[in-house]
Amino acid sequence: MEGITFPHVRICLFLALFINLVLVFPLIYHAIDEEIPEAHRPVIKRLFQLWLVLLGTLVINMIACIFILVSGSATGGADLGSSLG
Repeated sequence: MEGITFPHVRICLFLALFINLVLVFPLIYHAIDEEIPEAHRPVIKRLFQLWLVLLGTLVINMIACIFILVSGSATGGADLGSSLG
């Protein structure tokens, strides 16, 4: 049994390690109330909200372009490429 390898076990271990690292060490620490002075907090909160709206819009656009690609449109690949770039 020494020569038998299980690639799916390596993938599962990698995913478990990745999930563990993401849950233990957050990639972004964002505390407006602790880091931003009181006078600038409303502006920063509004900018953060607008950034989240933009992110949501781009995700919805990418999903729509994937549906266009799957539906068999002639320009589906170009639409998906433009949504990613």
